[in-house]
Amino acid sequence: MGRGGGGRWPWAVAVPRLKRVRVDRGPFSDRLLSRERLTGTLSLSCEVVREICGLDNFLHIGSGAAELVYDRERIRKLVRASRNIQELIRHISNNPDVLKVEHLDVVKYAGEPYIPGTSLKGMVRARLELSFSAVNNTVKACFTRASQSIPAPGTPDWVHFSLWQPAILELRGRICDLTKGRRACVVCDLLGAPGLASRVYFGNLRRESGELVRLEVRYHRGVEKLLAMEPGSRFTEGEMAFRSLSEAELGLLLVGMGFTDQGDSVPVLMGKNKYEVMRVIDSDPPKWRGKKVRFGAVRFHVEGLRLLEISEGELSLRSLEGEELKKFIASCVKKALNEFPGLRQAKEPRFSEAEELCKILAGGGRSCPASNS
Repeated sequence: MGRGGGGRWPWAVAVPRLKRVRVDRGPFSDRLLSRERLTGTLSLSCEVVREICGLDNFLHIGSGAAELVYDRERIRKLVRASRNIQELIRHISNNPDVLKVEHLDVVKYAGEPYIPGTSLKGMVRARLELSFSAVNNTVKACFTRASQSIPAPGTPDWVHFSLWQPAILELRGRICDLTKGRRACVVCDLLGAPGLASRVYFGNLRRESGELVRLEVRYHRGVEKLLAMEPGSRFTEGEMAFRSLSEAELGLLLVGMGFTDQGDSVPVLMGKNKYEVMRVIDSDPPKWRGKKVRFGAVRFHVEGLRLLEISEGELSLRSLEGEELKKFIASCVKKALNEFPGLRQAKEPRFSEAEELCKILAGGGRSCPASNS
């Protein structure tokens, strides 16, 4: 019997089969302003959930950069001892302790941590694609990045695979490409595709509170050093601008951010390391040393909504806040659940992958919900 996940778990689960389905594509929507459709902006905030499944929860959205730690005086000596750049590189290679890559950094603008709008848009698209599953062998969304294979049990990919069944079992074929045709699935019609502009723009969210923590963590691949936002951190001043949407389409975007038909929201996952429990080897500040922690659970809030209203050729703004806004969000989500068949949230109104993940991790990552049916 073979083993997956680096030899930690046996192939003791019944691996389901992939299923080919048809993607429902229609003519793309008009991008022009219309009095019958919604155009406006949502003001967003985001909190890093303090605790998920009894574990402290951090957020890391990586920039691709890392902190460099170096010994200035020793570097100067090596420079003086080198006749050219090739010799300097060789000297540094022979003295690796003088220049080390340390903690992976987060996305920053002007030195301040941000949640980039591109990351938020990518999360919404991925959640919507995975929230849809086929009805009568037809599904409302294509997959822009889903794998066409089944991962090895016990790996983080297997956890993702288990979490998003049955949708992830579907072979949906080619992605929407409007350079080769005139039809798009509902998600690409909203968020864009090759040859088709998005009707939605996500702005960056700025850190309002919370500190960056230096962590050294152990996980299935070994040890990693990274900077992360501490539990309870808050980001504000985010803006989602949209044009020419139906209320159901706006509701679909809200579903992608974790909003429910009650007008509130559930935790969702974004960023790095979101599918594993990690143990902290070292931290600065030191209070997390030795603890098991989670990453990536966040909750979004809508602080306000402004709608552009067109009447007899004149434009005006209508603002919604408080209870009126909550009722409007609930109404839009309900319309999305009714209008777009196959959404997981229609059967599980408060589905949260951040909380559902607790059950999979508690089972050692071996469980495969669809294999038990």
